Amino acid sequence: MTGPTLADLLGVSRQSVSAYENSNATPGPEVADRILTVLNLPMRFFLDTGPSEDPSPIYWRSRAAATKAARERSQRRYNWLRRITQHLTEFVRFPDVQLPPALVVSEPVQIANDDIDDAARRTRSFFGLGSGAIENVTWLLENHGVIIGYAELGAPTLNSFSQMCRDGRAFAIVNAEHGSSVRYRFDLAHELGHLVLHRNLDGSHFSNTTRNALIEHQADRFAREFLMPSQAFAKNFYSTTLDGLKVVKRMWGVSMQAALMHATDLDLVNKVQAQKLWRGISMRGWRRNEPFDDVIPRENAELLRSAFDEVLRAGVTPEALLEALPYSAREIEVLCGLEPGKLGGSVDAASVFELSSASRPTPKPVVTRPDRQPAAGAEVIIFGHDRRDRS
Repeated sequence: MTGPTLADLLGVSRQSVSAYENSNATPGPEVADRILTVLNLPMRFFLDTGPSEDPSPIYWRSRAAATKAARERSQRRYNWLRRITQHLTEFVRFPDVQLPPALVVSEPVQIANDDIDDAARRTRSFFGLGSGAIENVTWLLENHGVIIGYAELGAPTLNSFSQMCRDGRAFAIVNAEHGSSVRYRFDLAHELGHLVLHRNLDGSHFSNTTRNALIEHQADRFAREFLMPSQAFAKNFYSTTLDGLKVVKRMWGVSMQAALMHATDLDLVNKVQAQKLWRGISMRGWRRNEPFDDVIPRENAELLRSAFDEVLRAGVTPEALLEALPYSAREIEVLCGLEPGKLGGSVDAASVFELSSASRPTPKPVVTRPDRQPAAGAEVIIFGHDRRDRS
């Protein structure tokens, strides 16, 4: 929100908002109340020092297309999610990050297509997957320590982004405002590609438009091979028609467009066939909404939801959580994929995404850490190792 827009909503001059922002004036009680209402943030947010940013590179999707303001807004909410996660670690223990070794390269141009395909196969082997379709990509990543959050990114060009932090935690953020199930699966596989392929790259590569485009292309290729292992995919690719792509979509849990790209890479369709299929997809309006998008169930992140469930069940109240976190209940609910109203957020607000009613596995309690005593009756919980790997 720009300063002039905020000024209009508050009923004050633009100069006043500029003075507030630059610490040259303090709003009176009535204006302060309007600021809290308009921005939907509690007073403690403005009294807080704010979370620090991690210096590790962030792997942005569609970096070139997204505006700087959209990226800054998204990164700010991501920092909120990191702060929330850090607070939860005072009561629960999240699974350690378990990913295959990253490629040892210093330049993205050193990564060949064969290296990408081999890395995708190694990753499936590392996770103990066979050659078939992955049942639930979201739970697979969570069970191996990747914390997945949702954010209203406010830009259709920002699909997702991820980061491997200096403290060893890995995060992936997906856009809560749009996307089908197959789109989310691919986004997460794409972010996994970054975490496997690009962990050793210097952050300067991601700010260079040309090199960042190559890095994004590499993560896309990794995602296709990871989701659709080439040998098994080729054996089950029977028809170079749109109906054939529909079958492939249901079989592998990918979009028709991703399947067509993969089939083209593997020379299962020639140039003429590929052009005909792309025209058919465009003519039917399937670039944005494909068949079965409304039928294939949406995957939902469970790790943060389970953490909040256990903390609340242990006796920590929503009020205590909100007192420790300088964000509105609704912001926390969206970021962590919680049911609207779980922490006192407005249940009348339109739900950003549908949450499944699938039952969540119950982690086993362990002895409370001596250096941190939660509320009476609470126990530290280990997540991950006792959860069934549903991939």
